[in-house]
Amino acid sequence: MYASTEELTAFAEVLAKYDALYISHIRISHIRNGFASLLESLDELITIAERSGARAEVYHLKAAGRGNQPVTASAIKRIEEARATGLAITADIHPYEAGATGLDACIIPPRFHDGGPDALRGKLMREDFRATVKDAIRAPGTDWDNSYLNAGGADGILLLSGNTSEGNGMTLAQVAMWRGDADPLDTLLDIVVADSRMIIEPEHHAVVDMGEASLPPLGSRVAVVPNHCCAAGNPAEHLWIDHRGALRPWAVAARGRNNQEASRAARRLS
Repeated sequence: MYASTEELTAFAEVLAKYDALYISHIRISHIRNGFASLLESLDELITIAERSGARAEVYHLKAAGRGNQPVTASAIKRIEEARATGLAITADIHPYEAGATGLDACIIPPRFHDGGPDALRGKLMREDFRATVKDAIRAPGTDWDNSYLNAGGADGILLLSGNTSEGNGMTLAQVAMWRGDADPLDTLLDIVVADSRMIIEPEHHAVVDMGEASLPPLGSRVAVVPNHCCAAGNPAEHLWIDHRGALRPWAVAARGRNNQEASRAARRLS
């Protein structure tokens, strides 16, 4: 994330000599200052492919956040325009709509984390600090990815696991109602104080809006190319594949688990 375009181009030139693939988890997939930031990141990848001659792959093409989905249509259009000039550029997407990460890490803005988790939990006991944090969470972030708003609020945040099982499998909105809290952000901050290991699933990855781009005709054969899964968690153990009219489970290889099974399943479906 700190390398310049010129440095990345130099690396990609070496890849091109061996017909290797330049893969980029592009710099900005969330929307901060309008969708220009996402398209600028995509333009950088296209520029690197053009200058280096390397094949290029956009990892996890998305405009994260429920309200940002239409932006992907513009991104797809740019990829198609680049391909029309002869550039070998492809993209992949997440096979799921939600991410998984720590509750405190993705909901509370970075500036409040000074001193570490213990210091944060201590400061959250103060009403004035809590009020400041809640105001920041309610405001669109310009210097951080606001997963609370990107997920559509408390209804789009599912509690997965923590030090206790209380609330697991419920949305933040459901837990707030169960507790009788008027403000789900109070529920959120109370959970952070009580359970620093709570993992959540915010629905911020979104889906790819194809816009006016044409889909493969019905009946077309397409390749499913599994990519890496985020280390924070992988809620899906299987994908269901429509193989010649029959649904079959395909094991997901994540963090070393199910690798052999996934390889065998892939061979059976090929």
